[in-house]
Amino acid sequence: MIDISLSSGIPSYYTSGDKHIARSQAFLNGIHRQETSSKKNCKEIPSNATIREEHVKCGKTLCVYCPHGPYYHAYWKENVCIILTRHV
Repeated sequence: MIDISLSSGIPSYYTSGDKHIARSQAFLNGIHRQETSSKKNCKEIPSNATIREEHVKCGKTLCVYCPHGPYYHAYWKENVCIILTRHV
């Protein structure tokens, strides 16, 4: 059943739709920030790097979602014995 409020003249499903649109927009903005960050990090990674998918424990004793992830990390060597890593 559609609830139409006479006091405002706007059906309630429009206002709840606005909330859903705002949440969706915030979600998409977060994805865009992550994409921008990943693109910036990828420019700093050399071509000889190995990309690994890793799951990480957060360290909280009661966390039911552990391990978290996947997170992607790049590993590469410089000067034969130095291993560098970067979150992608």
